[in-house]
Amino acid sequence: VYYLCGVEDCLIEEKVEAIKAAALTGAFASMNYQVFEGKGLSAEEVVAAASTMPAFSDKRVILVKDAGAIKEKEEETLLKYVQNPSASTCLIFTSDAKKPSLSSPLVKFLFEKGVVTVFYHLKERELVAWVVKEVKALGKTINAGAATRLVDIAGTRLRDVKGEVEKVFLFAGEKTAIDVVDVEDACLDCREETIFGLSDAIGARD
Repeated sequence: VYYLCGVEDCLIEEKVEAIKAAALTGAFASMNYQVFEGKGLSAEEVVAAASTMPAFSDKRVILVKDAGAIKEKEEETLLKYVQNPSASTCLIFTSDAKKPSLSSPLVKFLFEKGVVTVFYHLKERELVAWVVKEVKALGKTINAGAATRLVDIAGTRLRDVKGEVEKVFLFAGEKTAIDVVDVEDACLDCREETIFGLSDAIGARD
């Protein structure tokens, strides 16, 4: 059982995909993956799905999105399940809550079991390291200066940074190493400015 929450939805999505990649194998992967929405959730349906044996596989994955919207009555049913979960099912809860709500018996139990992970916004230094790792995973390299410049242009929202990484990767074409020139030629300035930056610009007639 996993409970993934926080403001950085892009990192939550990455974690979900990593769990799916590890758990779901073979031609029947799609048969062993099911998604539920927290709003209007029927906990009995989730428990029934989680208790079903996987088809031609060792594992099945159940994803419950927007877990913060699950009603208290439904949480009680889910709590009973997670206290003794099926060994052949990976049950994942995701939430955009900034931190786990320990007023929820379900979340409190999962927190005490150590299966809650909170995903915060990455700091700029962490974003630069993430860019280097992401470009490498795509099959190219990028030096620290170019990665820093990309973050400077894209801003601190990971989804924007990810979009610019994909853009500069395609722009580089056959080149195996991405440099600052590639970043400046390919990337779009989408950094979100603060009210202070706006007032400074107005004061400078910029």
